[in-house]
Amino acid sequence: MAAARLGANARHACCTAEPSAVLEYLPDGGFLVRLHCAAHPGREVRWEETVDAATALGWVADLAAEHS
Repeated sequence: MAAARLGANARHACCTAEPSAVLEYLPDGGFLVRLHCAAHPGREVRWEETVDAATALGWVADLAAEHS
Protein backbone atom coordinates (compact mmCIF):
# COMPACT_ATOMS: atom_id res chain seq x y z
CA MET A 1 0.00 0.00 0.00
CA ALA A 2 2.77 2.47 0.86
CA ALA A 3 4.70 1.61 -2.30
CA ALA A 4 1.60 2.06 -4.43
CA ARG A 5 0.74 5.37 -2.77
CA LEU A 6 4.25 6.76 -3.21
CA GLY A 7 4.51 5.40 -6.73
CA ALA A 8 1.30 7.21 -7.60
CA ASN A 9 2.32 10.50 -5.96
CA ALA A 10 6.12 10.71 -5.82
CA ARG A 11 7.72 12.40 -8.78
CA HIS A 12 11.10 13.88 -9.51
CA ALA A 13 11.29 17.34 -11.06
CA CYS A 14 8.41 17.68 -13.53
CA CYS A 15 8.38 14.06 -14.75
CA THR A 16 4.91 12.53 -15.08
CA ALA A 17 6.03 8.87 -15.21
CA GLU A 18 5.12 6.69 -12.24
CA PRO A 19 8.29 5.40 -10.54
CA SER A 20 8.73 1.93 -9.11
CA ALA A 21 9.06 1.74 -5.35
CA VAL A 22 10.74 -0.78 -3.02
CA LEU A 23 10.10 -0.64 0.72
CA GLU A 24 12.45 -1.29 3.59
CA TYR A 25 10.76 -1.42 6.99
CA LEU A 26 12.31 0.78 9.67
CA PRO A 27 12.49 -0.19 13.37
CA ASP A 28 10.15 2.66 14.38
CA GLY A 29 7.32 1.33 12.18
CA GLY A 30 7.98 3.60 9.22
CA PHE A 31 9.49 2.85 5.82
CA LEU A 32 12.48 3.78 3.73
CA VAL A 33 11.22 3.87 0.15
CA ARG A 34 13.68 3.51 -2.73
CA LEU A 35 12.22 4.95 -5.93
CA HIS A 36 13.35 4.49 -9.51
CA CYS A 37 12.04 6.17 -12.67
CA ALA A 38 12.65 4.14 -15.84
CA ALA A 39 11.30 6.84 -18.16
CA HIS A 40 14.77 8.22 -18.88
CA PRO A 41 16.82 5.90 -21.14
CA GLY A 42 20.53 6.15 -20.56
CA ARG A 43 20.13 7.94 -17.23
CA GLU A 44 19.61 6.44 -13.78
CA VAL A 45 16.99 8.38 -11.84
CA ARG A 46 16.77 7.08 -8.28
CA TRP A 47 15.91 8.68 -4.98
CA GLU A 48 14.75 7.76 -1.48
CA GLU A 49 11.95 8.99 0.74
CA THR A 50 11.24 8.18 4.37
CA VAL A 51 7.68 7.62 5.56
CA ASP A 52 7.28 7.86 9.32
CA ALA A 53 5.01 5.49 11.26
CA ALA A 54 2.32 8.14 11.87
CA THR A 55 2.03 8.88 8.14
CA ALA A 56 1.84 5.17 7.30
CA LEU A 57 -0.93 4.70 9.89
CA GLY A 58 -2.78 7.67 8.41
CA TRP A 59 -2.63 6.03 4.98
CA VAL A 60 -4.09 2.84 6.44
CA ALA A 61 -6.91 4.84 8.06
CA ASP A 62 -7.59 6.63 4.74
CA LEU A 63 -7.71 3.31 2.90
CA ALA A 64 -10.07 1.82 5.49
CA ALA A 65 -12.37 4.87 5.23
CA GLU A 66 -12.42 4.62 1.42
CA HIS A 67 -13.57 1.00 1.62
CA SER A 68 -16.11 1.23 4.42
